[in-house]
Amino acid sequence: MASQPPGVKKWGLCSRVWMDAKAELHIAQVNKGGYSSRHLHTAKWNTFEVVDGELLVRLWDGPASDDHEEVVLHANRSSLCVEPGVVHQFLALTPVLMYEFYRAADGTMIDPEDIRRFSENGIEEGLADATQHGKKP
Repeated sequence: MASQPPGVKKWGLCSRVWMDAKAELHIAQVNKGGYSSRHLHTAKWNTFEVVDGELLVRLWDGPASDDHEEVVLHANRSSLCVEPGVVHQFLALTPVLMYEFYRAADGTMIDPEDIRRFSENGIEEGLADATQHGKKP
């Protein structure tokens, strides 16, 4: 697989804008149909704040579970905080601009590498706009 420049994801763009010993803040642009890997963080809280668009966040009881809860976040009206150890994944129902705020669990320092992935990220083609990926309508 070809490597991607820092901040470039299959689903869009993500940049860390601030970090200290206990927290970090990222801003992300997610293409319609873009989704994260199914993953968890062992020692940090993950808060999603949608600035523009609609974002679906799925939450599982564990990595082997098929049962999950779905929460839809709307621009400037809702946020979601995922606690450490909870398997989760996002899916952009529309183009999304969002902030992701990570806070270290009590008694720990923030670790940018604290992620355990159970799948790949990508674009759900059924939701993606025809203009994405060089396709014409």
